[in-house]
Amino acid sequence: MKLKNKEILKIKVAESDRKTINYRVTEKCNYKCPYCWFPNRLPINLEADFSSISKVQQNLRYVVDYYIKQGQKVDLFLTGGEPSLYPLNFYDNLFKLIEEKKIDKLTLSTNFSADSKWFKDFSKKCRGKVFFIIKAAFHPSECKINEYIEKIKEVKDCADKFIAHFTFDDNNFIGIDEINKIKALGVNLDVVAIHSKRKQDYGKYKISNPDLIDLVAESKKKSKIYTICYKDGSTEEITLSDIKNMDFSRLKPVCHHTNITIMFDKIGINCEYMRSVQKVVFENLMDISIDRTPKELYDYLKNKCSIVCDKKMLEQGNNCKPAILEFSQDSLLKKLSKLILK
Repeated sequence: MKLKNKEILKIKVAESDRKTINYRVTEKCNYKCPYCWFPNRLPINLEADFSSISKVQQNLRYVVDYYIKQGQKVDLFLTGGEPSLYPLNFYDNLFKLIEEKKIDKLTLSTNFSADSKWFKDFSKKCRGKVFFIIKAAFHPSECKINEYIEKIKEVKDCADKFIAHFTFDDNNFIGIDEINKIKALGVNLDVVAIHSKRKQDYGKYKISNPDLIDLVAESKKKSKIYTICYKDGSTEEITLSDIKNMDFSRLKPVCHHTNITIMFDKIGINCEYMRSVQKVVFENLMDISIDRTPKELYDYLKNKCSIVCDKKMLEQGNNCKPAILEFSQDSLLKKLSKLILK
């Protein structure tokens, strides 16, 4: 996509009144998928216990309250590792927040390995109190497609929205016929291509199967909508994929990340790229597995839980999903004039 011949003020997520908290309750998983990127991450307390998880969720209340006071709706993305490894009572403090309707949308991201009863019981704690989404990943190395389809039939109506998630390359693609069987169940489809693990190719992938290329492209069309705000007051809607294809070589926007993550026992900014290049290190994160006062958390979220980066991460096509890209309002001529006046 080429930019119009207009000066841009900013590009922002259309739903700017929302805060997404990515809650990675654990990094423990019962699957060993060969393409998983977790083995390459720094270890973060792989064994979780009830007291730590309970304390994190108590502090989560203060985090949620902070953003509600800022006038934002809070979406919670519950993931892992695998969150269904734990019995439901591990999530009692989270269910209290849902009961009080402080969470606007809850997405449960799972490898779908637990029995159907676990998902049905989890759903009973959520339905009618929060918009509840199940995002169920299929892993060809760990599960048979027929078993996955049968479980979808049992569980899909437990959620307000059910997403069948696939991570494929040419080697493990199950074929368009099986995909069509899943589409016929009336669920949403999310298909991504496996990223390269090589550092120099991080975030890139190579697929040649035409059916798979079409499926990945179709999923990308459903990505978050961003709004370009031009200096003349006009606007234009685009997707994250459009942003990644733009030529920002001269404009060099500043990228702001406002979504946050909880990684088992610590809270911090949500930017996989910035952590990978160690601009966000684990020492910068706040431990919330211990008692924290609301003031401590409010001060951290306001002053330290933010980061500004640049266009480089978007060009690499990785997991960076900015909330706002801001552009300098000064033209080159104005900048030169300022330098001369100095």
